[in-house]
Amino acid sequence: MQKDIILIGSSSELAKEFFKLINEIKSFKVHTISSKKESNPDLLVNEYIENIDSISEYVNTFEKPYIIFFNGYLKENRPSYF
Repeated sequence: MQKDIILIGSSSELAKEFFKLINEIKSFKVHTISSKKESNPDLLVNEYIENIDSISEYVNTFEKPYIIFFNGYLKENRPSYF
């Protein structure tokens, strides 16, 4: 039986790398929530706080999922800083 993992903030760089790793493990099914349309998430939101009801409704469709929150990007690993 597969265990569900929900990635909130799935378009962040760290989430993308995590997705690549965990998606190879067949005992997990990964679901994504993001505010970035280009990341092709399972649930697209405008703002996380404003869309808390739709996020909660989506999460509640799964039985005891693992939920992992991601945010931002890895600025310190870049060759130049802003």
